[in-house]
Amino acid sequence: MQKIYPIMHKFDYSFLSNALLLARLVNITAAISELRERENSRKADFPALFEKLESVAKVQSVKGSNAIEGIVTSDQRIEEIVNQNSAPLKPVSKTAQRQHEQEAMRACPPNTTERLRSCSTCATSPAGAARKRALPLLSNSAS
Repeated sequence: MQKIYPIMHKFDYSFLSNALLLARLVNITAAISELRERENSRKADFPALFEKLESVAKVQSVKGSNAIEGIVTSDQRIEEIVNQNSAPLKPVSKTAQRQHEQEAMRACPPNTTERLRSCSTCATSPAGAARKRALPLLSNSAS
């Protein structure tokens, strides 16, 4: 049986060299160029402000991505990770984790909902993070 190959169509773009650009397209291109120039001059005038804005945007982006994936951690921890000021967390044994949670429960307010809102230790522990994800459910069921 004979194979049939599709015919490759050749496009002729030579007509574009004779055509004029639309005025609207030229205006849009000029506006984009002007905005880039303004941005560059403002970056040169206020470099610290732009660096701070960039840092805030990165932290918010990571926080949003983590929320989508169900990862819960403190804002401070996210900032440390994004700004590369943090050391990796050491793996914790189950026994040490239980001890830590028991100590945190003794030190924190007795109400579970209040503890998760106010105590950074409870909110950032693995079990606390799971409870914090369930916090909206607890609040809705209590109402």
